[in-house]
Amino acid sequence: VTQGATPRDDISCFVQPSQETVDAIESLSKQAGSRLVALVNPQWRIIDDALDKASRSENAFGKFASFLGGKGNSLRRLEELGFETVFVLEG
Repeated sequence: VTQGATPRDDISCFVQPSQETVDAIESLSKQAGSRLVALVNPQWRIIDDALDKASRSENAFGKFASFLGGKGNSLRRLEELGFETVFVLEG
């Protein structure tokens, strides 16, 4: 967390967040309101494996795939919070 001159100027930044930190990101984002919350170098791949693809579904199998490690539910939660991809460099 970086403190600005006034509380409305504060920003929060998660460096190398993973799926395990989505709860904390969600909590802080709700508290931050309109203030900036940034994710730098998130630790999930752009390319999907079988669990990732299945976890994007909202049915029972999708929920099970998320439980097993698919990233679909985590990404959906971040999208609902308004997070956007601004810059991606994948090697």
